[in-house]
Amino acid sequence: MQQVSFSEDESTPQEEYISIERDDSTGPYISPQYVKYSCEDGGMETKHPVAYISGGKIAVSAYIDTNCPNDIFIRGMADLGNGIQMKFPWMIPARESNGQGADLLYQGTSRRAFTPNQIRYFPDFDIEWQWAHINTENNRPNDQTEWITFGTSSNPMYVTLRDFSLVNDFPKPTYFHTLLKLTCKAANNVSTDDLAIDKIWQTVKTLNNDSADTGESLFYYDSFGCGNVTTKDLLEFKDGQCGAWVHFLIDCLKVQGLSHSTLIEDFVLIRAPKSMFSDDYLMFIENWAFDLGAYSNTTQGFDWEMITDVSVPEGFDYVGIPKQANFPDAWMNGDQYNWEYSDFTNMRGLDGQGVNAYPESIFDRHFVANISGNLLDPSYGAEYSSSLSDFETESVAAYGVIRDVIVNEADFDFNGDGEPEDFNGNNLIDEFLIIKVFFVNTNKKITNPITFKFNG
Repeated sequence: MQQVSFSEDESTPQEEYISIERDDSTGPYISPQYVKYSCEDGGMETKHPVAYISGGKIAVSAYIDTNCPNDIFIRGMADLGNGIQMKFPWMIPARESNGQGADLLYQGTSRRAFTPNQIRYFPDFDIEWQWAHINTENNRPNDQTEWITFGTSSNPMYVTLRDFSLVNDFPKPTYFHTLLKLTCKAANNVSTDDLAIDKIWQTVKTLNNDSADTGESLFYYDSFGCGNVTTKDLLEFKDGQCGAWVHFLIDCLKVQGLSHSTLIEDFVLIRAPKSMFSDDYLMFIENWAFDLGAYSNTTQGFDWEMITDVSVPEGFDYVGIPKQANFPDAWMNGDQYNWEYSDFTNMRGLDGQGVNAYPESIFDRHFVANISGNLLDPSYGAEYSSSLSDFETESVAAYGVIRDVIVNEADFDFNGDGEPEDFNGNNLIDEFLIIKVFFVNTNKKITNPITFKFNG
C-alpha cells in the first residue's frame, strides 16, 4: 500500500466530503491523505484528517505497488464499531507501469454510508486492504477465495451531523481542523441538536482546548493587549479576545450544521454602565484585592486635580497610576498590568481559556454567546441568566474610570528613597505634568446597570 486519497462520492447530488482547513490558514489538507512513507513527515506515515457529512459514502483512490504479473482482486474493510463494517467493493484495479513493476490503482466507493444524522469520531479510521487471486472459471471471487491482508491505511475521521447550509441561508463556516476534531470527539454518536450543543459546550467550558494541528493550548488573553477577534486568528496564533472565543463556540456549532432558536442573534455584547459624565465605566473582572493608601481619592488621601471640568464620580476612591510610557503599551506589557502605584492588586480569580489564571481583566465591554436563550461565556467557561445579573455578581469585582490629571512629580515618592517619581522618564522634576490615573469603585450596585444587545 503506497497511498490513499479520499474524495466526494460523485454518484449523489449532495456534497458530503468536507475539505478540512489547516489551523494556521495556510490551506486545506490535500490528497493523498494517507501516504505510507512521506518526505513531508520526515519519512513517517502521513495521516491527514478526513471528514464527511453523515449519510455520506466514502470515495477512495489507492495506489498499491506490486511485482505480480497477474491481475488480482483488491478490496478494503473498515470497522465502524459494534460489529458493523464498511466495505469497499472488490475489483480488478487498473495497472500502471512504474519502471520496476507496476502500480495498481484502486478506485471505489464504500458500499455502506455513514449513519445519517449521527456524529462520529474515529481517531484512527483504519482500512484493511486485502487481495485475492481471480477465479478463472467465473472471473470473480467465490466462497473459497482466500483474502490476504497486505496493508492498512489509517486516518483521523470526522463525521458531522449535517450540512450547515441545509438549516439556514448563511454561508458555510470554514471547516478548521480543530473545530471538527473538538466537536466530533465531544459529541461522538450523538444524533440530536440539543444534546450535541450541550456536549460541545461541556467540552469548550473545561478551558482545556488545544489545536488539533499542533497540540498547543488555545488561550484567552495569554498576552495582554491581544488583538485576535476571529476564529481564524485564535487558531492561527493560539490566543484570542472574548470575541474570538464567541466566534469559536458559534463556529463549533456551525460545522456540525446545528440549529438553535437564536441563530440570528447569537452574538451578545455586554457593555459596562455609563457614568453621569457619559463615559463608559471599566469592568474589573474578578479577582482583585483593594486597600486604600496614601494616594487614594479620599478626604484623608490625595487631592487630585483634573485636567478638565470632568470630575471623578462619587465613591471612586481607589487609585491606580499605570506606567505612563506610550500608554497603554508599558502598562499592559506582556501578561500583566504594570503600575507606578495602585490601591488594588490582581489576584487569581476567574481562569480563562488555556487555564490562564491571570488573563487581561479590565474592559469596557465583553462578548458572550446566546444559544437558544442560554448566555454562554466561552472565555471563562461560565453560564449566565438572561438578566446578566449573575455576570455582575460573580464576575465583576469593581468599576473604574480613567482620567487625565495634572500632577507635580515632587509630590510622589512611592519607594521612600527621597527621590521624586519621574513618570515620563525625562530625568526632570515636572511641576505640571499630565498623566493617566484610574479611579475605582467596588460598589457594584451603581446607577445605570450593565446592558447587553444582540448582534443582528
